[in-house]
Amino acid sequence: MSSWFSIAGCIQWSSFENQNSINGLRLDTQYNTVSSCQQYCIDAVQCVAVDFNLIESTCWVHLDVDDLAPNNTFNLLNITQYQITRNCQNFTGTTTSGNVCLHNVFNAVIFAKLKPGFHSNAIACVACVA
Repeated sequence: MSSWFSIAGCIQWSSFENQNSINGLRLDTQYNTVSSCQQYCIDAVQCVAVDFNLIESTCWVHLDVDDLAPNNTFNLLNITQYQITRNCQNFTGTTTSGNVCLHNVFNAVIFAKLKPGFHSNAIACVACVA
């Protein structure tokens, strides 16, 4: 029998205190908590990390993995960087942990028919089955 879990089971965060990276895009003031900042990143499938300023309560989003390279990352007090790992993004719908992302499989089939050259990794995982 399959076990179901929500997007929370597909997403993992790695946090790095006092760390910041270049090229972050500042989000609107409505993203003034860590959870709202992370939710924005979850919803933005190209997001690879967010930097949250604990003093100003501001959220900075990173859309390019190159932002996180060691030569683009530096120490900055009161900033915590959260790097996202999406465990359910794979063209076949499978991952190394054996999970299947149902949202990905469904959308890959639909969008591949509508848009030639569609890359299924552009779709975020909504629900997974183990």
